[in-house]
Amino acid sequence: MSTSRKTVAHILEQLEPLDVSPHPMFGEYCLYCDNKVVGFVCNERVMLSPTSASDGMPEAEAYPGSKMYRVAGEEIVEDSRRFRELVTATAALRPARKPKKKSTLPGGADYPHCRGRVSAPLRPPHLRLSVLAVQCRNLATDGSR
Repeated sequence: MSTSRKTVAHILEQLEPLDVSPHPMFGEYCLYCDNKVVGFVCNERVMLSPTSASDGMPEAEAYPGSKMYRVAGEEIVEDSRRFRELVTATAALRPARKPKKKSTLPGGADYPHCRGRVSAPLRPPHLRLSVLAVQCRNLATDGSR
C-alpha cells in the first residue's frame, strides 16, 4: 500500500517551519531535512532513521527486507512541537550528503570502461574510421613483403 499525498501534506504541515522536503520513491516518500535523509513515510507511517534522538521508540522495517527504522507514532506526529524537535535532532545526528565526484576525464565525460586512464581526448567516430582506413591502406601496400 503506498502512502497518499494527503498524509505527506499533513506531515509537512506539522513540520512547517523546518526545511523538510519529501522525495517520492517507489510509491513511498523519503524525507530530507537540511539536505539530510531523516527517514521515510511508508504505509502511512513516519519511519525515522535510528539515532540517539529516537532511542526508546518502537522499531519496524520500512519495507520487507529493509533495516530497522524508528516508528513515529500518531501521538508524536500530532504534537507538532515534539515532532519538529525529533526531526531536527535526527537531522543534526545524520551525516551530511557526500559530494558528487567530479569527472577527471576530458570534456567532463564519464567513461566507466576507461577507469580514468584516458589522457587525451577521444577522437570522434568519423575520425577513428579514417585513421583505421589509413592503417589498413598502409598494411595493404606494405603487405608485399
